Amino acid sequence: DGDISKTEFKAYVSYATSCRAGVDETGTGPGVWFADAVVRMLFAAKVPCLSGLMIPAGTNWKDFVVRINEHTGPGVLVVIETAALFRSIPCLTEISSALEKDIPIIPLRGELDARPRKEAQWPINELVPAGKAPEAKRSAYKIMA
Repeated sequence: DGDISKTEFKAYVSYATSCRAGVDETGTGPGVWFADAVVRMLFAAKVPCLSGLMIPAGTNWKDFVVRINEHTGPGVLVVIETAALFRSIPCLTEISSALEKDIPIIPLRGELDARPRKEAQWPINELVPAGKAPEAKRSAYKIMA
């Protein structure tokens, strides 16, 4: 019936939207393409999964993180690595939530040159007002290094 509120997911797919000049339309890009492909493969294998692609328009992205925080039992977070991922506070929050819940993380490289230097990943001072930086940044390095 389309109601996913009671589904027990076994996989979550995290991706960042981006727009490469002259290549993508706003809000699309390689993160969306790869997330779509991964979700389709998981569905074909009958693995219940959730991605931001499935959250209804107008719904807060944090609803996705709530589902990760409520997760029990086996599961994984598939992270689509693109250049946009390393500037995405929502993705950093999703990764942090998975780490806090001991959910294994499977990084999939979506762009060959996606990973910036460590110090340029999630440049918190540029992305978040002073004093509001997520503590997750250090934890995320452990898994994405």
